[in-house]
Amino acid sequence: MKILFSNPPWFAGDREGIRAGSRWPHTRPRSSGGYYPYPFYLGYATSYLRAKGYDAVMRDSILLREDNESYYAYIKQNKFDYIFIETGSPCWDHDRELIHKLLSEHKVVLVGPHATVFAESLFDAEPYFAVIKGEYEKNALKVVEMGAIISPLGIAEIQRAASEHVRAPGEYRTAPGRIGSQHW
Repeated sequence: MKILFSNPPWFAGDREGIRAGSRWPHTRPRSSGGYYPYPFYLGYATSYLRAKGYDAVMRDSILLREDNESYYAYIKQNKFDYIFIETGSPCWDHDRELIHKLLSEHKVVLVGPHATVFAESLFDAEPYFAVIKGEYEKNALKVVEMGAIISPLGIAEIQRAASEHVRAPGEYRTAPGRIGSQHW
């Protein structure tokens, strides 16, 4: 099972976006260079899942200055089963378009500040595999573990496990009929 923790590209005209790792997602002139904050939560989650034996990688497309086409090519080449995307409110319109192209072939999980604040409306708007509120490394593991054991006979077991073990801070909700019912 291959898992991607992603800080996707965010470029608009002559501006580049700064998202994961920044308290204040924003854009700045592309030529400004300078400081790129490390996406700590993406790094924590990647390390946590790797420590649990999963093939997880983190990709910081902002630091790589990667465009959307290169980002999609990387995802297609690596055939990820899960894509965790950290998003923020200032970049949501851009991210939504990018994410929409991934939904038909991947289990997309939204994380980060925007997912935390608008979890219910996001979850109801698109067929995301899951939306995680708050810090997400441990709940990322829960989503992957429960998604890996899906079967018609396993749904009740998954719902029971989720209701017993997933609590704030960092709650998640998964798609009905996929790996359980809502958990917030």
